Amino acid sequence: GYLQALYWSVMTLTTVGYDNIPVGEQTVPELGFTIFVMMLGVTMYAFIIGNVASVITDMNASQSRFREKLDRIQTYLREKKVPQGLQKKVRSYYQYMWEYNKGTSTGGDDLVDLPEGLQAQIALHLHRGLVESVPIFQGASPAFIEQIIVRLKPEVYPPSHYVIREGEIGNEMYFVKAGQLEAFAEETEQVYSVMKDGAFFGEIALLNEVRRTASVKTLTYCELFVLEREDFEQEMENYPDFARHVQSGG
Repeated sequence: GYLQALYWSVMTLTTVGYDNIPVGEQTVPELGFTIFVMMLGVTMYAFIIGNVASVITDMNASQSRFREKLDRIQTYLREKKVPQGLQKKVRSYYQYMWEYNKGTSTGGDDLVDLPEGLQAQIALHLHRGLVESVPIFQGASPAFIEQIIVRLKPEVYPPSHYVIREGEIGNEMYFVKAGQLEAFAEETEQVYSVMKDGAFFGEIALLNEVRRTASVKTLTYCELFVLEREDFEQEMENYPDFARHVQSGG
C-alpha cells in the first residue's frame, strides 16, 4: 500500500500520468523499477532542456552585447545632435562589422592569446598570397614575407570613403582582402581602374616619399590590410640582402 502510494505520488509529480494506479498484483520490484524509470526519465528530460536553454542563451549573448553597445552609441549620437545621415552611416558600419566578425565581439582578436609563433603561422596561411603578388616582394625570403605579414594592420572602410587622396604624401600601401575600390583622377574624375579582392595599391610609398598620383575611394564596404613604410623599412634593416636586392631594382 505504501509503495503504491509512493508510485502514485511520483507519477503525479512527474506528470507521467494521473490517477493511474496499476491494476492487479504488482510486485515490489516492479513498482520500484517503474518509480526509478520515471525519476530517471524526468531527470534526463530536465538535463536536456537545461542544456538546450544554455546553448540558446550563449548564442544570444554576443548579439545582446552588440545591441547594448549599438544602443549606447546611438544615444550618444542623438544627444550630440549628430545629423541623421551620419548616424545611419555609423549604424550601418557597426552592423557590417558584426557580420564581418561572424557574430563575435572580437573576431580575429580572439587569437591574441596565442604564442607569437602560432599567430604568425596563421597569418602566413591566410595572407601569404596577397603579399607575394606584389612585385617588390618577388625574391624575398619566406622569413621576410612572414615578418611583413605579421606587420599588416587590418582596416575596414565604409562605402564612399577616401583611402588615399591625390597629391598627398604616401606613407603606406594597401592590400584588398574584400570589397571594391576605384582609382581616379581628382580633377577630371577619370576612373583609372576598379580594384577587387586580391588587388594592392600604394606600394611606391614604401620605397620613396612621393605624392599620390591618384585618389582611391571605396565603392563598397572594404576589408584592407595596411603596411606602414616605417614597418617596411624596419624589416629592410633586418634583412639587408633583400634590401640590396630591392635597391638594385630587383
